[in-house]
Amino acid sequence: MNEMEKKEETQVEDKWEDNEERKHVMETETNGCASAIMTRLNEFQSKQIKYLQQEMDYLVRNNDSYYHLIDARFDICKRVFLANIRSRKRLQ
Repeated sequence: MNEMEKKEETQVEDKWEDNEERKHVMETETNGCASAIMTRLNEFQSKQIKYLQQEMDYLVRNNDSYYHLIDARFDICKRVFLANIRSRKRLQ
């Protein structure tokens, strides 16, 4: 019986050591995962800041080379829309 008890004790100790190793490995993986998440978050934030800076720079400079074309198309669409409304009123 003594030998059986010793075997059980060593098995329990081995299991405890295995659990400690697993816990350490899991903590390491969790820390690695958390650092990867933080890295991606920092990258996203820096890209967002760069995008906002570019957008603000564009709006401040206001050098849209197609501005006159967009304005003209908008005016044409507005005229067509108003013409359609007038023609409907006449038909009524």
